[in-house]
Amino acid sequence: MKKTVIILIPLLVVCLGIGGFVLMQRPSTPPHREPPQSFKIRHQSIENEIAGLKDHPWAGCYLIGDGDWMTSLTLAPQNGFTWTPGYHHGTVEWNGADVKLFFKTPLPYVYPSGFTPIPWGERMYLVAADKILDFCNAVNSGDISRPSVLNRHFFLREGDEDKKVQGKPEVPEAFRDYLLDEPVEAAIVSLKDIQVWNPTNPLKRREVTTFVVDKGKNDGLLPGMILYITGPGNIYQQGEITRVELTSCEWKFERPIDGWEHWLLSTRPKRDSAENSRKTGDDVK
Repeated sequence: MKKTVIILIPLLVVCLGIGGFVLMQRPSTPPHREPPQSFKIRHQSIENEIAGLKDHPWAGCYLIGDGDWMTSLTLAPQNGFTWTPGYHHGTVEWNGADVKLFFKTPLPYVYPSGFTPIPWGERMYLVAADKILDFCNAVNSGDISRPSVLNRHFFLREGDEDKKVQGKPEVPEAFRDYLLDEPVEAAIVSLKDIQVWNPTNPLKRREVTTFVVDKGKNDGLLPGMILYITGPGNIYQQGEITRVELTSCEWKFERPIDGWEHWLLSTRPKRDSAENSRKTGDDVK
């Protein structure tokens, strides 16, 4: 019996080591394979169509992602679109405001199928139809203008990374009021209530605090906008505005932190002044 235990223990350690290694691997694209011929034909026809178009409102190649984890969407009005990774392709439909994608084969994952072209100065973005408010918040925060996050969350036309922006993005009319002329600075007036889910389970416990803030609709704030903690200290947390009055609003915050009575808030997070001058606003007029 003892010999059996001695043999099994190293085997168990090896198995656990292999299992741990597998679990630690970041999910990645499937092993490299040659694109199907149907994909190649579709992609080439799209590129040929794009090359023959001039000043088209949305045709082109767009990228979204972070570092080596990138997604590419190439599309044109007549020949449809290609999407990688995955070598997906299909047709497009343009209704004058949004581009709708129709994938040729059923997909194992949920992909956005409708996008709104949003020009901003010399840049062109394709924003998923249900993410336009997120786009506006990213503009207000200054993050979308930073080189390190230019196309991390929204499709940006390839080659537009270094192009300048001017004024405000041309978002649909229903979202124009969500773009601020300048950051809104605010402070907490009072704590309204605290809601706790799963209070007896420390792993699933969730605490959401609603604060009353001293700025409101008269200052340009609307429900769905994001306020960041800008001080004191180096707290970098955010919450969403859920209700707005003329001179005040309610702001929900999900991470309990002591000292909220002294927090300062803003629609633009605080960053090192050198980083600000280098990355966020010099090309935004």
